[in-house]
Amino acid sequence: MSNSSRLLALCACCASMAWADPAAAQPAQPTQIKLGIFAPNSRFTSGSAFSYITGLARHVQSVTGIPTVGRSYRSAGAFRRAMGGLHYAVVDPIFLCRRRLAVVASGRLGGGSRASWGLFARGASSIGGLKGKRLALAASGMGDISFAEGMIGGRLKIKGYFSTVIYRKDLRSAINAVKAGQADAVLAPTAMAKGLRKVFSSPSVPNAGLARIKRLPGTLNKKVSAAIRGYGASGVGGWGGAASYRCASGRVHYPVVMVTHRFVAPAAAGMIRKLKPGKGYQMAPLITHFRVR
Repeated sequence: MSNSSRLLALCACCASMAWADPAAAQPAQPTQIKLGIFAPNSRFTSGSAFSYITGLARHVQSVTGIPTVGRSYRSAGAFRRAMGGLHYAVVDPIFLCRRRLAVVASGRLGGGSRASWGLFARGASSIGGLKGKRLALAASGMGDISFAEGMIGGRLKIKGYFSTVIYRKDLRSAINAVKAGQADAVLAPTAMAKGLRKVFSSPSVPNAGLARIKRLPGTLNKKVSAAIRGYGASGVGGWGGAASYRCASGRVHYPVVMVTHRFVAPAAAGMIRKLKPGKGYQMAPLITHFRVR
């Protein structure tokens, strides 16, 4: 057989493999379906998340006839370690903004796939009244400080403006920390922050999403997806179409300062240095509070 004939035979073999029965490429029927939830930035609390996912697992098992387990995760690290073994999961919106997953549905907290958010306070009427105060955040473990800076327009360095950042296990706990006087402000959805004053209107945030992680056979996949959506989820406001997962992410933007004698650029830490004759460089206050005479 000539070289050209061998090449043609090889091409024919590859083509037959490519056009083989699609069913042969389907994943095998699982002996167990695994569901998970990690959604601190939703209406779910750690307790209600556990109740929801275990109840959902029982529902999916009754629909499919396949043993199903549901687990709740309290940290991004624990969820990441378990994620590869899960078929479906309810996932935190900030996590989804940082790590792309196949989202098939999004929550409807606030009436849409994205929710109105803001900076809410107790005892302050403006963001200026929060300097040196305590900020509470729900810990997603996925760049929470960068997220918070983006949510206030990149105008402040969180760790320089607030005296303390207090992390809570979920949004409800963070909001309650402000109401109890354990913190002074919180970033939260408008729909959840009743009783607190909004001092800054932030960009909208996508709601928690239902992500398909590990493949299931086609027919079973459709059955499981429909069962999950049909079960409902009050912690995310019910299920609707999938949102686009883009969240605010911030680097602080400094105003330009015109100096009569020279231009001094802000340093990365949010401070500037000024030169005094014979004394070298000295640290100046935050640029927003520094007046050049």
